[in-house]
Amino acid sequence: MRKIQILILIITFSLSCYSQDNENKNGFIGISIGPSFPEGDFAKKELYYEKSGLAINGLNLKLINFGYNINKFIGITGILTGAAHPIDIDALLAGYSNIEPSLSWEIESSYWYYGAMMGGLLISLPNNDYRIDIDIRALIGLSSATTPELKVTATDGFNSLTLVQEKANSSSTAYNIGMCLRYIILPKLYVNVNIDYFFSEYEFNVTIKDSSGSNIENKFEQPIESINLTFGLAYRIK
Repeated sequence: MRKIQILILIITFSLSCYSQDNENKNGFIGISIGPSFPEGDFAKKELYYEKSGLAINGLNLKLINFGYNINKFIGITGILTGAAHPIDIDALLAGYSNIEPSLSWEIESSYWYYGAMMGGLLISLPNNDYRIDIDIRALIGLSSATTPELKVTATDGFNSLTLVQEKANSSSTAYNIGMCLRYIILPKLYVNVNIDYFFSEYEFNVTIKDSSGSNIENKFEQPIESINLTFGLAYRIK
């Protein structure tokens, strides 16, 4: 985490070293979508590890993907992004079966959801000969996440017990480091490929209810870490 913050500070300092160049101003605004791959604790499947997110591959959408050059190489960037990840039901079933193999288990779950509005700095490497621009970006912003609703039913053939973990929301600071490759297909239109590393850590307060009417309050921390590969179109600003 500290490395990401230091990198953002270095890029911020570099920006102040450049003078504005009106002749090289240009930018883009677009949309992109693609797969999201969970990493770190978010992807772990160990039931006994409290930070295991049990997340599997999901979908990332960059509803707004924006960049604008202050001069030829340095600019500003912003994204409005969100993602959804299912959880690994098979891993949960295996974990509960190991705890009590004499019971029959049934699990239903919704998705992990998280989104962020972020801004930051852009380093652009244009190549006019090949009509390609490569952008490297570092962003920071506000993120919100929602836990999956989880319903677990255990039965011994005669009696059953159902536990429901309700959805919970949390907000936190988020960080993003990424790269964007933009190719000019028309004077005002890019196609783009983006790869981004996203990280944030949340504190959730969840309520667990059982079929007997009892409630349990549980507080836990959950890092969300993902690699997002998205493809899209962008309108060229110049």
